[in-house]
Amino acid sequence: MAVFYLLFSHIVADFLLQPSRLVRYKEKNLRGVFLHVLVHFAVALVFLLPYLHDAQTIGAIVIVCLLHGVIDIGKIRLQKKTKLFLYPFLLDQTLHFLAIFTTVFISKIYAVLPAFGNEFFMRAIYMNVPLVTFLTLLIFTNVIYDLAFFQILRENHPTHRPAFPVKNYISRTLTALILWAAYLMIAALV
Repeated sequence: MAVFYLLFSHIVADFLLQPSRLVRYKEKNLRGVFLHVLVHFAVALVFLLPYLHDAQTIGAIVIVCLLHGVIDIGKIRLQKKTKLFLYPFLLDQTLHFLAIFTTVFISKIYAVLPAFGNEFFMRAIYMNVPLVTFLTLLIFTNVIYDLAFFQILRENHPTHRPAFPVKNYISRTLTALILWAAYLMIAALV
């Protein structure tokens, strides 16, 4: 389950918690990349809270976040060199996912069992593989279209800085979550 939560935290920090203003700040200043990595670290700590009793998990989070910063710096340099945005973005995301899977495999945090007090929360929500998978895929697929469109606009109109459409996918995500909750309630009654 830890790998799902590292992926989920990556998606939340990289897409939901990275406004276009932070993207531009990262492109101009390394402090922007550092701030972005701190957001990733904080989100990963929150999502992996039940696993933090194990030092391997904390080490894996630190490694994934450091790799995230290095990958982002490489993406920014590639964008400046090629004046392209879509392909560096796709490469960037591929490398982030590879970094997460490789770190989880090497650190063996997939074998760490969570320790959390609330049994209902752990079984019904936190350890619910279909729910976690659904939420991860929902957010990822929900934003990938908007992000690709955003990157294409940046490529084709270098002087125009399109706003990142956060409201669009937040409303779609909330709608999907309401439908998922309704499904769970109906399934519980049947």
